[in-house]
Amino acid sequence: MTDPRILSDALTRFSFATHIDPRHCTLHSRRLMLSLSHVIEDVAASVSGTLLIAAFQRLSLVRPQLPRYERLVPDLTHTYLLGLPDLELPAFPQTTIIPIESSWPLMHEWVVLASGVNCCAGLFARDSDQAQPDRRTQQFQGLWTTDPLIVDTAIQAFHTALGWPVPSIEHDAHALYQTTRRLQHELASRVRSTR
Repeated sequence: MTDPRILSDALTRFSFATHIDPRHCTLHSRRLMLSLSHVIEDVAASVSGTLLIAAFQRLSLVRPQLPRYERLVPDLTHTYLLGLPDLELPAFPQTTIIPIESSWPLMHEWVVLASGVNCCAGLFARDSDQAQPDRRTQQFQGLWTTDPLIVDTAIQAFHTALGWPVPSIEHDAHALYQTTRRLQHELASRVRSTR
């Protein structure tokens, strides 16, 4: 469901990329970005109480992922899907679809953030060539992190830009450690398989 009240002026200038240090970013292919996204989403949905934010550049890029999201979102506390509204998505439970415009910084970002009691992970990436929406981005400068300070600060800033209350996210340190180890193992395994 899309709520037209979410399109605040602050959101038109909002960028997740401002929450990361560009010196720590590396070049990632579209294929690797997809693998990283899937691991974060899969792990987020497998543990209870997790919020997910996914910025796709264009909503049509969600189309091949529709079966995944139909399976994943019921197990998430809430899901936000962001992108240029070039396709109408079906309604998912506990999901807010946020349309963006081609002039916004978010048009050039691929972001997957997951945070909750048992999970905290983020993929932050930017198309420095700003290819979208004219052509599909092939490479991104980005990083993935399990640092709760980085991920939760970005989630708080996003909610502030929406003009919505900032969610209170409290992490269980032991569960977070276990989930982080699992994420690292899964990411390493999938990265090897994409090379």
